[in-house]
Amino acid sequence: RGGDLGFFGKGQMVPEFEAAAFAMKKGEYSKAPVQTQFGWHVIKVVDKRRQPPPTFEEARGQIQEQLTRELIAAHMADLRADAEIELFNIDGSPVEEAPKQ
Repeated sequence: RGGDLGFFGKGQMVPEFEAAAFAMKKGEYSKAPVQTQFGWHVIKVVDKRRQPPPTFEEARGQIQEQLTRELIAAHMADLRADAEIELFNIDGSPVEEAPKQ
């Protein structure tokens, strides 16, 4: 594609590239080459557009997934806080506590 990256949003490129690209106006070239972990880049901003936020229906699955992870993490933290933990060796005998120093 001749180096054309197409449209991209924040968080999709490495920080150095992103900072330079988003600081430029439509039609501008980077004043100096931009160095990233991938090498040196001369950037030209051909066009800019705003991406509309997703609808609730489009984001529903991601929201459910995130809320589920948060609820499970909170539940696990509660269980651990109230748990009485005993350690055993592979043969089933209790692990003796190491002497406190």
